[in-house]
Amino acid sequence: MRRIAAFMPLVLCGLLACTEADRPAPKPAAHATPKKPMARLVVIADLQGYLEPCGCQARPLGGIDRATAKLSALRAEGVPMAVVSAGDLMFEAGDAHRRSDDKARTQEVWKAQTMVQILNDVPLALAMPGPGDLRFGPETFAMVAKAARFPMLGTDAGGRPRPEHDLKVLEIGGVKVAVFGLTAVDEPATQDASAAALSRVATQRIVAARAAGARVTVAMLQAKARVARRMAGATAGLDFVILAGREEDDARPPSRLGDTQILTSARHGRGLLVVDLFVDRQGPFTDASEWTRAAKRVADQRVLADLEARIAVWEKDPKVDPAQLAAQRKRVARLRQQAGEGAPTAVKTRGNAFSARLQELGPEAPKSPATTRVLADYDRRVNAHNKEAFADWKPEPPAEGQPAYVGSATCNGCHAAAYAWWQDHPHGKAYTTLTERSKEFNLSCVGCHVTGYLQPGGSTVTHNQGLTHVGCEACHGPASLHLADPENIVAAPEEATCVGCHNEEHSAEFEFDPYRTRLIVPGHGLPVPTPAGAPETSTP
Repeated sequence: MRRIAAFMPLVLCGLLACTEADRPAPKPAAHATPKKPMARLVVIADLQGYLEPCGCQARPLGGIDRATAKLSALRAEGVPMAVVSAGDLMFEAGDAHRRSDDKARTQEVWKAQTMVQILNDVPLALAMPGPGDLRFGPETFAMVAKAARFPMLGTDAGGRPRPEHDLKVLEIGGVKVAVFGLTAVDEPATQDASAAALSRVATQRIVAARAAGARVTVAMLQAKARVARRMAGATAGLDFVILAGREEDDARPPSRLGDTQILTSARHGRGLLVVDLFVDRQGPFTDASEWTRAAKRVADQRVLADLEARIAVWEKDPKVDPAQLAAQRKRVARLRQQAGEGAPTAVKTRGNAFSARLQELGPEAPKSPATTRVLADYDRRVNAHNKEAFADWKPEPPAEGQPAYVGSATCNGCHAAAYAWWQDHPHGKAYTTLTERSKEFNLSCVGCHVTGYLQPGGSTVTHNQGLTHVGCEACHGPASLHLADPENIVAAPEEATCVGCHNEEHSAEFEFDPYRTRLIVPGHGLPVPTPAGAPETSTP
């Protein structure tokens, strides 16, 4: 306690320093930001070939058909607009299908071609591909990119990647906006050197952009956040950094480092970053985003709650300096006043300003009928191809003495109540959700809608007779040995069994314990209700 008491004045001094920082600086002469933007930049980031979201999400976000509908609505507002893409565009990294041969490649190439076809019609002003776009090699990338009617930063006319990145100047409503792409080295040991090198290249691009008459400079950067911040802070004349290659699905409000604003958009097409520009003269941009102000209010409320809790403790400590405690009470009063004022109706700015917002694409967002038809054509084409291409893809047989899958219908003989409940559960209808949309042979979907996918004695994309839907054995394991010995079964599945499909991408709100509890019902883990006087029965 003596050490704590001795340390307390230091804490209070630190908080007093924060108090000074909380006080607004003297405001220069300013004017209200004009209501109508001069130009609008819409950013798609890390799309990774995602044409539509997985329907297993509690609230599925995204879908290129929703994105195209929203882009049309934004254009209808009459603000001059350009749409750009940063990061992996056509392909996602890795092999999600556990197949790396040409048969699996065909589906991915068709998906990328479908994406390019749709973005051609947006139209997309330009794109900066990411490293995932080279998943199938430069030749495949070049073949798909050749059909694009939009330029790709860092590629030549044939779509082949180049080591250097070029500069494009877009004219949006009379405002020249220079956009260039940069890719960082990801190794931690080289991050500082990479940031310095990126800053040097960015400076060269900015000089060229200003010479071309650009009033706004934008770097689309594939890098870790730390590298992006170091590069932004070291680069004079850079107005915006659009950060790609992020692992977070959601975008964050703009952040500032030096005179550079760092922007992020949602991954996988879950939302569009809309940046409205109010250009007055050359120079840094002021953030007039309600998004940023709302985030600051939330942060202030957290600081307020924390400070109030600290003061409650300090008030009981006689060793705390009363003058310092009074200063903290004044700080609380000021934070309370700021929190109660709400958002101002207009942000006062001096010179250039921008307003950024994330346009989330939720399930309630309208879809473009034309784009939806393109997606349906793609699904039918893939389905027909995979049904034939993988007709001979059979599961590996189980090793001697190991169980095989027998199908949920076999379980019905002894577990009729559990089987009846399962048939009405979403697991019992999982495969139907694919057949209704011509997706039952789609490599991106089928593995989570059948039982024992690619497991010994289980199923494949085409060989799944009796194993369609997420059946009993998906949770309780293959049951061939259980037929001979009832004790040979997984009575209570572990979390690892579920998260293969109920992962962050497909079930962002999944929590194992509450989810498992909802599966324990009468007939399936609980006794089956019986008439009065009859013996009670249960189904394990």
